[in-house]
Amino acid sequence: MALGEVQVSGELLAIIGAAVALGVGMFGSTRWIHKDVERIRTDVSNLEGRLSEDMNRLEGRLSEDMNRLEGRLSEDMNKLEGRLSGEVNRLDGRLDEIRDEMTAGFRLIADRLTNVGDRLSKVEGVIEGMFWSARNPPDTAKEGAA
Repeated sequence: MALGEVQVSGELLAIIGAAVALGVGMFGSTRWIHKDVERIRTDVSNLEGRLSEDMNRLEGRLSEDMNRLEGRLSEDMNKLEGRLSGEVNRLDGRLDEIRDEMTAGFRLIADRLTNVGDRLSKVEGVIEGMFWSARNPPDTAKEGAA
């Protein structure tokens, strides 16, 4: 064997040795990475389960709070409706009273206007009678001759 051949064989052995070492390192790394990926997947799955439980618990609480608020709002609305209904009834009664008072007042005015009209007619009659007798004095001469 020649020196050149030994040198090529040494370099070839060094390359093969480095390739084997690199392969073993890569194989070990992939196994390590694979274990990490599996652990990460397990952790993510656990987190998803806890998140789902927390979301269900929060939804339940939110639903309870919403129902409680809806009940309280319904009670408040019923109270307000009752109070407003009472107020409307009271105002309606007051409006009826005012309407009755106005009707009575209009009747009184109408009666007084009618009385004034009757009195004016009487006064007109009296005034007409006075003027008629002044314009047409009684004929005394005719009465005596008959």
